[in-house]
Amino acid sequence: MEALAPGPGSIAQAHTVGEWIAVAQLREAVEVYTRLIGELCR
Repeated sequence: MEALAPGPGSIAQAHTVGEWIAVAQLREAVEVYTRLIGELCR
């Protein structure tokens, strides 16, 4: 079974001590999620 795990930042840092993401990565993720919701709610 294939799965998608979208999210900002590096998967190598995800859910680790000291996890962080750059603000630019967070903003880009919000833009992607916004477009995805717009497409799915047509």
